[in-house]
Amino acid sequence: MSDNVPCHVCGERAVHLPEEKPVCHKHATNASSSVILWGGTGQAKVIRPILEAAGHRVVMVFDNARIVPPFAEVPMGGDWNDFVQWRDKNVDEFSFVVCIGGTRGRDRVNILEGLMSYNLTPITVLHGTAWLADSSYIDQGCQILAMAAVCENARIGVACILILMQQSITIVGLGREFTSCRERQSLERW
Repeated sequence: MSDNVPCHVCGERAVHLPEEKPVCHKHATNASSSVILWGGTGQAKVIRPILEAAGHRVVMVFDNARIVPPFAEVPMGGDWNDFVQWRDKNVDEFSFVVCIGGTRGRDRVNILEGLMSYNLTPITVLHGTAWLADSSYIDQGCQILAMAAVCENARIGVACILILMQQSITIVGLGREFTSCRERQSLERW
């Protein structure tokens, strides 16, 4: 990524480069205000209030498992076939967040790519108490949750979740979990 790419909204240095509209940290969560969530358990319950604080509205939840809907007032869909049928009837602009936590990073990326192929826009979720250095780079579909910090020159890959847990940062990526300095694995290989 070039360090001189401007945000398409305000002209500040872009840190997130979706295909055609690079954005700075401040505008990383600006997308359609109508949002679908893929995954309807704990991660969805964490993500929804962050989205609402940023002015978004969850309009649909999908989950491959047959679960109790997480929100009484939000419709619930099932698997990929249900999504395709729903999308055929709902052609408006929608954004989305993949709410699959844990070490299921490949699942998050596959669903993210599938939803993008239906012209939905991934939201990079940024909690109001999270901190991002100006020189950091956050890829699409990431979730930077409460009190997490992304330091200078850090690069966070697609669909990663950053969580502050027990005074250490846990980064959940493609099937591997890195926690603070206890593991000396290189995040650059990620």
